[in-house]
Amino acid sequence: MSEREVSESSSDLLTLRALPESEFTHLVLMPLLEATGQYADIRLTHGDLEFGKDVVCRRLDALEPLTWVSFAVKSGKFNVRASSTQSITTVSNQLNLSLDVPFVDPQYGPVPISKAYLVTPIELDDRARMAIVGHLKSDRVGFIDGPRLLSLIARFAPTLV
Repeated sequence: MSEREVSESSSDLLTLRALPESEFTHLVLMPLLEATGQYADIRLTHGDLEFGKDVVCRRLDALEPLTWVSFAVKSGKFNVRASSTQSITTVSNQLNLSLDVPFVDPQYGPVPISKAYLVTPIELDDRARMAIVGHLKSDRVGFIDGPRLLSLIARFAPTLV
């Protein structure tokens, strides 16, 4: 990556980090999921009864057409260091709820969540990922953090940033 690309990436990440979670979800995550062409029935579920799910959607899968995934969004000031047990515990609990409590879809009724993703414009270090996965004791969690997020945006929706 050239010095200019690194500078632009840093600038893009700062822009994304400055967005409140609701704006990040509406202006970045939901359009990105749609742009990938891999998801349908993208629903905003953020609120009092979200049970750890800010966004829920159906992954388009020919073999398992009713595969549902959820996304927990953390932007702005969010401490992702493994040493910050409060943030790790909070995020882990949110992802755990997302996996444990079915999503009630108006068309399909209660549906289990196959995988829960943490989405953040902040880069997660390996220790933080390991702490979250270890806390959950599950491999049904995924991470879309700063660098991966920018890569997905560049590939599928370059006009978002």
